[in-house]
Amino acid sequence: MSKKPSQRETYSDEFKIDAVNHFISSGKSAREIASNLGISKDLLYQWRRNSQFKNGQVDVMEKKIDPKDAEIKRLQYELSEAKMERDILKKAMAVLSKLQK
Repeated sequence: MSKKPSQRETYSDEFKIDAVNHFISSGKSAREIASNLGISKDLLYQWRRNSQFKNGQVDVMEKKIDPKDAEIKRLQYELSEAKMERDILKKAMAVLSKLQK
């Protein structure tokens, strides 16, 4: 049964918190995360905009994220990006070395 255009899907605060925290910490695109969760990317951006920064902590709809945890997540994202770049360069070197033979 399809929904009428005037009916809106409601999501729990816990779902919103988890979605925003995943978006902030994963480094994945909003489109990818929203698609996996079955929501629009605009809705995910809206939930993120509703986040508040207080006392050096992110208060995402009443859930606090410690600044140290946020830094760890940021560094994990940077590490994953560096590993991905390294792997791409390794593959490129393998292809180039085969071409030179």
